[in-house]
Amino acid sequence: MPIPFEIVSLIERLNQELEQMEQETIRGANLALQLLNRYTNNAILTQYYAYFETTRFFIITTRNQIHVI
Repeated sequence: MPIPFEIVSLIERLNQELEQMEQETIRGANLALQLLNRYTNNAILTQYYAYFETTRFFIITTRNQIHVI
């Protein structure tokens, strides 16, 4: 049974949004990491970096779930 066009369109849109989120997350994580290299004991920067990495984990998990479904 073929997948309806509406669902294919929705999946493509989700993948585009996930790609954009990933690019922004990578950029943010890199900036936080650069600052962490300078200020190694800064708790707020550590939290930001952890947030970006958690977001990347969410993106990867979501992509896998979309693929499986």
